[in-house]
Amino acid sequence: MKVMNKKILVGISLIIQFCVIIFYYGYNKTIFDPPRSVHTWRQSDGASTGLHYYQYHNSLFKPMFHNMLEANGEAGSEFPVLYWLAAKLSPTNEFRGWYIRAICFSITAAFLIAINLVSFSILTSVVQATYTSMLLFTSTVFVFYAGNYLPDVPAVCCGLIGCAFMYLHYKNRSPFPLLLAIVFFSLGGLFKITSIVPYLTLLTICVYEILSSKTVFNKSILDDGKFLPILIIPFIISLAWVLYVKNYNEQFNSFYYRTAAIPIWDLDAEDLRTFGGAIFMRWFHEYFSVVTVKIAFIVSLVTVVIAWLKKWQHGASLLLLLLGSISVPILFSYQFVHHDYYMIVVLQVVVFFYLYFFYVVVKISHRNLGFILSVGLLAYLLSDINYTKKNIDIRYSDSVFWEDKWTLKLLEQRNNLYKEGLSVNDKVVFVGDPSTCVGLYTLQTKGWTFLPRVSIRPYFDMYKQKGVKWAILLPDYKHFEFSNEIDSLQVKRKFEIDGGFGVLEI
Repeated sequence: MKVMNKKILVGISLIIQFCVIIFYYGYNKTIFDPPRSVHTWRQSDGASTGLHYYQYHNSLFKPMFHNMLEANGEAGSEFPVLYWLAAKLSPTNEFRGWYIRAICFSITAAFLIAINLVSFSILTSVVQATYTSMLLFTSTVFVFYAGNYLPDVPAVCCGLIGCAFMYLHYKNRSPFPLLLAIVFFSLGGLFKITSIVPYLTLLTICVYEILSSKTVFNKSILDDGKFLPILIIPFIISLAWVLYVKNYNEQFNSFYYRTAAIPIWDLDAEDLRTFGGAIFMRWFHEYFSVVTVKIAFIVSLVTVVIAWLKKWQHGASLLLLLLGSISVPILFSYQFVHHDYYMIVVLQVVVFFYLYFFYVVVKISHRNLGFILSVGLLAYLLSDINYTKKNIDIRYSDSVFWEDKWTLKLLEQRNNLYKEGLSVNDKVVFVGDPSTCVGLYTLQTKGWTFLPRVSIRPYFDMYKQKGVKWAILLPDYKHFEFSNEIDSLQVKRKFEIDGGFGVLEI
């Protein structure tokens, strides 16, 4: 009866968690938003890939976006099934880009359910299971990308869901959870190969158990050694996609997405300073709150020591997990310098450390101490949720990010441009757009973007030869010292639309 009551409390807790994420964090409002806020640029690249699938029906294995660059827009990075699905699910008369957000959040929601059930199964404490499950959702970076246009959070969630199914296989000795684990590990690696650290740690443990004939935990993770080749499949699939997309980009001379690691030792002095700032200043308070980062760091160190003293294989496994996660920003340091979402694969490690820490603390703590710990955890969790809410609100404020200053205005004027004769089949050049696909995705047209503060005159004839029919001048462009060039260009007509956008019909 007592166990049944706890399961009911877990269900209530899960409902409350979903309410916090959907309504308190405002996901019910942002789900319908176009790419905006932090990294609108990179969000639009992904959304453009989905729109391209919708408009041009290219193969899943031929990802393209609207900036034609050196080729016709061929550019591959993560496995694009999220964008492809959004295109296939959209009605015939409209591409619904927000489907990408919805699919990403669906994977995140599946992870939230899985982590709650596994945490409670291990800890038997509703409060500690709730805290462990919500820990990642007190990270501004994690919450912001949990329902967005990028695959980083879905990749991490798929990997952690895979771990949850491996736990079920370990606990019940059923082969079906193992097969599901293989599927989710593979998806995680395809979405973002950097997310496979927990999977690789688990694979290492399984190899150790088979080779040494010793168990790391109470029993072997795999029910039978013959399952080991199956467990290697996600690594092979992830590696195969990396090799495929690298060859794909080379085939079309597309170097937009980096498919190679640029480690910290290859950075110059300026990038090293930026790298340090990204960790300790620029994004530090948005991984978790400053206090939570310090506590998590202490918990991780204490947990490794406790685990090592309990059984050295436990400590070695946690240490391997920690070192593997830290290796991601070290090996991909150049990408990390400019992209806050690269830290998400490091943040996931705290889930494992807190699970182990709480498991040990529950066993050694006095009942009264456990009650005090539960009250303290709930109070601290509420404080962190409130802190995260404030950061999310800041990220979605209209005045913070440069792309949003003109992107949302352009979206409002899109129908007016269509009335003036612009068609989604026309090629467009955005003058003064430093991004790759923001303006092009917003207008749903193919073409090029032209960097600000660069003279357009030497390139104008080249774009005409490539078939460009329209040029959109962003509002800031007319303030540049060479803006008089525009008046001297031979075009069919020149006009402005509301919001300060200049338009040239070529």
